[in-house]
Amino acid sequence: MFPLEVRGPDRVVKDRFNNEVTVQGEWETINVVAWAVQHPVEKEGESIDRTITELVVYALKDTFPAPDSAQQIRLADGTEWEAQGLAEDYTNGPWWDPGMLVLHYRSTEG
Repeated sequence: MFPLEVRGPDRVVKDRFNNEVTVQGEWETINVVAWAVQHPVEKEGESIDRTITELVVYALKDTFPAPDSAQQIRLADGTEWEAQGLAEDYTNGPWWDPGMLVLHYRSTEG
């Protein structure tokens, strides 16, 4: 198992003036089965010099907290990744249940 951090969902709190404000969720360390960085895509143009890298995370369904609310993760090296779409859940198949989710994240630089 490999540790990474998941930022919980944003929440609404009241500030000192009793106004509702949205604050980011807290980071929580969880263990995942595996993760892999996909081949980066470099885009260039007249005003673009951008690198887009994709990350695939394989996590046990029971240990990943509310996968569709985990909009941001952070790896051990400090890089932060943004969620891309909903989690892929293959536990409803007729022949077998892998018990894992496949989650896609993206990092954009530039």
